Amino acid sequence: MESKTLKWFFIIVILCTALLCPGFALPVEGATPTTGEQAQADAQDIKEIDSLQSFASDREEFIWKGWAFNLGKDVTEIIANLGKPGRITTKRIRNRHDPKQTDIISNLFYDGLEVATYQAGYDKKEFIILVAIKNSRYKAKFDIVIGSKKDNIISILGKPSKQKKNILTYEDKSGYADVNFYFRNNMVYKIEWLVFPD
Repeated sequence: MESKTLKWFFIIVILCTALLCPGFALPVEGATPTTGEQAQADAQDIKEIDSLQSFASDREEFIWKGWAFNLGKDVTEIIANLGKPGRITTKRIRNRHDPKQTDIISNLFYDGLEVATYQAGYDKKEFIILVAIKNSRYKAKFDIVIGSKKDNIISILGKPSKQKKNILTYEDKSGYADVNFYFRNNMVYKIEWLVFPD
């Protein structure tokens, strides 16, 4: 009888401890206790996840704004930063959401660089929709340049979203932007960023 009372006493103590101390855990049969090595492995897993998240973030940033020079956000700022282009063209188009509104697409052509902006008619806000580098004078982030090899691009940005014989395409998660690498003899001869207005 005494041993039964003692047994119930210990069960009640263990249950109360478990309820009152959330950090307390009973050993589970077959479970391996956490060791210093396991803690290091867990820390390494966390580091790898952080690294992958950082990589994904860097890749998204590159897809949206991977050029390594100051452009600005509209025609005025682009000209202030890069100087007068060799040629400018403008095209007026109907806004697809409101045909009464007229939007403007402006293309600025420099030696080895083309930039296009889109200005919405209803609020006059302007943003870049195209940047195309064709000259080593203009560089991209992560030391990607005209002349970089295909394998080098893949090692920096990972597996492309699409791949044709001479084009690698990286798309952002939203589907509103992508960057295309054009290759000749396995080397980049053109890098093109595109943003698709809604």
